[in-house]
Amino acid sequence: MADDLANEARQLAPYEINPTNLPGSLMTPIWASIAPIDRDIKKFCHNLTDVYTFDQFLGNPSLSPIFNRFPVTSIHWPLTRSWLQYNSTPDVCSFSKSSHNAYKIKALNHILPYGDILTKHYPDLYSNHHIPCPVCNNHQDTNEHLGLCSNLLPVINNILLEHKPILQRLLVEKTSYSPVLISQSVDQFELLTPIADSNSYNHPVYLIIHQLVSQDFYNLVRSFTFNDKLTRSIIWEFLISFHERIYQQIWPKHCSLLKLWEQCNGITPKCKRDFWRKKPKKSRDHQPNQFTTRPSNTSSSRPYTERGGLLAEVLLRWLGRELGKSISPVSHCGQPQIPKNTY
Repeated sequence: MADDLANEARQLAPYEINPTNLPGSLMTPIWASIAPIDRDIKKFCHNLTDVYTFDQFLGNPSLSPIFNRFPVTSIHWPLTRSWLQYNSTPDVCSFSKSSHNAYKIKALNHILPYGDILTKHYPDLYSNHHIPCPVCNNHQDTNEHLGLCSNLLPVINNILLEHKPILQRLLVEKTSYSPVLISQSVDQFELLTPIADSNSYNHPVYLIIHQLVSQDFYNLVRSFTFNDKLTRSIIWEFLISFHERIYQQIWPKHCSLLKLWEQCNGITPKCKRDFWRKKPKKSRDHQPNQFTTRPSNTSSSRPYTERGGLLAEVLLRWLGRELGKSISPVSHCGQPQIPKNTY
C-alpha cells in the first residue's frame, strides 16, 4: 500500500516554495538574479561555476572534430574529467607524470605536434602549409587524422583484439556474473569491434584515443558492477593498458617518420630555433619606467630619481648645517662624504 501511494504521489505536480515568503526569514540571498541560495553557499556556487566552465569548454573550436562525429551525450564527462586528472604513475611529481598529463591534454584538445600544429607555429618553414601524413602519405597530417590513418588501422585492430579478453577478465574477476554472459556482452560492445575505412569516422575508438570516456563504456561496466567505485577501477585499468599500447605503437613511429620527412626537406631543429629567434617580439603594453639621472661631475656616481635625489640633497644640507661643516652631496662611490674632523 505504501508503494502504491508513493507511485501515485510521483504523478502529482511538485510543490513550489518561494523562500522569500517564508516566515522568520530575515534575508534570502539570490545568486545573480537566477535562483535563491537555499543550501551551502560553497556547494551552490561550485555547481554554477562548473556549469559555466563546462559551457566554455564545449565552445572550444579545437574540439569540433569530436562534436562533428559524436553527440555531447555520448561522452561521460565526469568520468572523462577524472581520467584526465588520474595519475597512472607512482610519483606525486615527476617528469614522467608531467609527460603523461601533457599528452592527455594535448590529445584531447587536438594540439599534439602533428602537421597542422607545426604549420601553424612555423608557417615559413613548411611550403604551402601542408605536411603529408608520414605513415600513409595520402592525407594531410593533422590531429584529426590520428587514429584514422588507413595504414594504422591494422595496428589499432590488433590492440582492440588484445583488449577484448582483458575487459572480459576484469569483469569476471570483479563481478559475480556468468563468464558466458560477460563474453557475449563484450563481443557485442561497439568499442571493441574492428575498425575499417567504412566505420572509422564514427568508431568509438576515436574518443578513447583522444582521452575521452564514452557513455556506452561506462554503461557496460556499470551494468555488471552496480558500484561506481568498482566501475572506475575497471575502466582505469583498461584505459591504462589500452593507451600504453596505442602510445607505443603509434606515437614513436609517427615522430620518427615525421623527423625523417623534415630532414629530407631541409628542416632541422636549428631552423626551428632560428625561426623563433628571428621572429619579432610583441610590443609590451606597459613600458618600464625610465629613471632620469641627475648630472654629476663624477662618472662613477650612482643614478637616482629626481625625487630621491632631491630628498637626499635636502637631508645632506640639513646635516651640514647641524654639524657646521660642508658636506659634498655625492661621493665617488655614491655615498655622502663626511669630513674626518666632523666630530
